[in-house]
Amino acid sequence: MTGAVATVLYLEVFSMDSKTAIFNRAAGKVKKDARCVEVLGPKKEIIAFGEPSWSRWARNRTIASRTEKDKAGIDHLYMHFNVQGPLNAGVVNLHMTKRPDESEFEYRFLSLDVKGHERIYIENADAGKLDKRNQGKMFGVRWW
Repeated sequence: MTGAVATVLYLEVFSMDSKTAIFNRAAGKVKKDARCVEVLGPKKEIIAFGEPSWSRWARNRTIASRTEKDKAGIDHLYMHFNVQGPLNAGVVNLHMTKRPDESEFEYRFLSLDVKGHERIYIENADAGKLDKRNQGKMFGVRWW
C-alpha cells in the first residue's frame, strides 16, 4: 500500500512532468515577467490558484487541465489557472507538447489574459514560425 501511495505522490507532485510541477513553473514565469507584474501588481503579492470555489474555506482548488495524444504520438498538455494581484486578476493559459523521443514537455505557448488589457505571451513557440512562413512568397509560391 505504501508503495502505491509513494508512486502516486511522485507522479502527481514531485515528477518534473506532474501537473503540480508544471503549474508551479508556469506561475513562477508569470510572476517573473515584467509585463505581467505591471498589469497584476508586485510579484510578491501575486497569487496563482486553480478553479474558483463556492466555499470560502476550500483550500485545494483543482487546476483545470487535460492531456491528449495526437496521431503522430505527440502528447499535448492544456492547462489554465487564475492569477490575482493587487491591481488586477487574470487567467493563464498554457499548451505544452512532448514528442515520443523527448523526456520533458516544451511550451507551445504560455499567455496571460486580463480583462481590458491585451493578451501577454510569456512563451510563444509559434511566433517566429508565423513571421517566417510567408517571407518571400506570393500566392503561396516562393518566387526567389
